[in-house]
Amino acid sequence: DGFVGDHVVITASVESDGVEVTEGTIRFTNLEGEVLAECDLSNGQASYDYGIINDEFYDEITIEFINSDNYVADSEIITVELIRKYADIELTATEAAIGTPITVTATVTYEDEPVTEGQVIFTDAEGNVIDTINIVDGKASITVTYDQPGTYAINAEMADPAYVSESSIDITINKIPVTIATMVATIPGIMNEWF
Repeated sequence: DGFVGDHVVITASVESDGVEVTEGTIRFTNLEGEVLAECDLSNGQASYDYGIINDEFYDEITIEFINSDNYVADSEIITVELIRKYADIELTATEAAIGTPITVTATVTYEDEPVTEGQVIFTDAEGNVIDTINIVDGKASITVTYDQPGTYAINAEMADPAYVSESSIDITINKIPVTIATMVATIPGIMNEWF
């Protein structure tokens, strides 16, 4: 089994008592019963080349040994499955304040190495797309501004056929703090006396 984007080749050989069989045929058949290839074993091995598979993929392949006068026919079923890699997305944000641009950065890694392909789709809490950004050196960033206090969710999801990943971050915008300045003033006055 492997990952989307891998080159897949199935190779089969037949042995009898530890000796490679060089007669007969290997037939490769998929789960739907379609014959993918029939290969002569005169060279000792048979192969079927799927090529590069660019989507998630699953198939069960029946490999049959047939057409031999001297050996008993046999078969085996193998599974070919390609999945997307699970990348990690870590979201960080610069300091948040009302009306101030906030940079949200997605750091995308796979097995602790930066992912250098694909895009990150940034969305809000309702699923509205904020922007789609190409990943460069494992990072993709957007800038957002909020004019009202509150908590705002930003979601990030990989947009690449080879990877799958998502993450979210909450950005809290607090009310602007104020300070009350006080001052006591004294006004010199005239004191009136009544006689």
